[in-house]
Amino acid sequence: MAITKTTYQKLAPAVRSAYGKAREVISQGKLDYGITLLKDIVIACPGFEEARNDLRAAEKRKAAGMNAIAKFLAAFKQSGDIAKGSVLLKKDPMEALKYAEEAAAKLLNKKVLLFYASVAMELEEYDLAIQTYDLILADDRHDEEVLLKLIDPLQAKEDHNRIVKIRQYFATKYPKDLEKQHALREAAALASIGTAKFVDDGSTKSNIPGSSAPKTDDLERGDRIIRSEDDIRELISRFEKNIKAGQATLDNYRKVAELYYRVGRYQDAINAYESLVKLQGNLDPVIDREIEKCKVALSAAKVKKLQAVNASEEEIRQEQEAILSYRVERAESRVNTYPNDLQMRYELALICWEIKDYDRALEQFQQARRNPQRKLMSIVYLGRCLSAKGQFDMALDQFDMALAEMLVMDKSKMQALYYKGEALNSLGRAEEAFECFKQIYSTDVGFLDVGKKVEEYYAARKAQQ
Repeated sequence: MAITKTTYQKLAPAVRSAYGKAREVISQGKLDYGITLLKDIVIACPGFEEARNDLRAAEKRKAAGMNAIAKFLAAFKQSGDIAKGSVLLKKDPMEALKYAEEAAAKLLNKKVLLFYASVAMELEEYDLAIQTYDLILADDRHDEEVLLKLIDPLQAKEDHNRIVKIRQYFATKYPKDLEKQHALREAAALASIGTAKFVDDGSTKSNIPGSSAPKTDDLERGDRIIRSEDDIRELISRFEKNIKAGQATLDNYRKVAELYYRVGRYQDAINAYESLVKLQGNLDPVIDREIEKCKVALSAAKVKKLQAVNASEEEIRQEQEAILSYRVERAESRVNTYPNDLQMRYELALICWEIKDYDRALEQFQQARRNPQRKLMSIVYLGRCLSAKGQFDMALDQFDMALAEMLVMDKSKMQALYYKGEALNSLGRAEEAFECFKQIYSTDVGFLDVGKKVEEYYAARKAQQ
């Protein structure tokens, strides 16, 4: 009944495409859509571990962003999936696993993770059960119910060292409980006679028997918050050892690349992403953006060094122009590969705006505004492009169109008002421009130079009196 493991390279082209799309939309913050795509992939290909890891991470982000009422409703809906899956647990655990995925997609909580782990145990997928219990322990490492359940898959994997740690916790917390003291002695005896087959190189070891590849779980569980550089460097070292030990997976390359970036090792990050691309067999847009981010950071560091040694303005300018050209090239490539992806058109439009290619920016923003999430800012940028071209009357139409749908005085609305005011000033309509700036001033006096503009307006009026 075990799940047959598979890799990205072995997936059908349609599944590969769906996986790339799922990661892409999740990177854009579209969690529900991304979770649906990943859930369908994991149900169809339960042995594709990397999709499952991405799915759990997305589900955790979704759950963290839900309010109490949303969680209550989701928990109510998922209870039906868990009930149906429980009926099938012994008879057809693979079918039960599908219901577990459906329930987790609605809300990732302890209830569904406990059920998921029980399905994994029924399938004799002990690594999966351990990973699932660890997701619960990531939020509460002293959850005694889960710690006790975790012992069974750890025994199946002969991870006696970790069992000893669990037994030590209970023996220390309950010093008068003779059963817990005895359980600790038994676990220690098993570990001491070499039942666990770990190779000791002084680091925390992998769950793979006979492997010297280090575990990363202990550091990764805490990595959801900003960690010290020492912890990040230690985690990098462990991932590097994992890869050298033969665990050159997409997930390991991706994680070590992200860590390289965090400590400023941009070229190492690029190399890791390129190894990931080679292993994956194609360059998906998410990794393309990550490589671009690293190269931009590498260029920025180079510019900083040039400035520090008083390099010529021409040399600095050439470096800056080269990286801008590279960014345009990558954005164009993504649009050409995914012409119907409006987010990519929005990103290309922003770069065209940055390099003052206003005609091309107009074209891309006009298409990007069909994306509901980018609609209003695309319209604001259309107005800014038209203003930059001196077409202020047409620009005002765009600003008014955006403002008509902006009900809250947030940063986006303040931007629309500000650039509308700028356009009005350019047309000599100072009073109307002031009304725009005044609305912003009443909300945020520090927004751009609106405070200065308001003061100048009142100074001009006073001078006229």
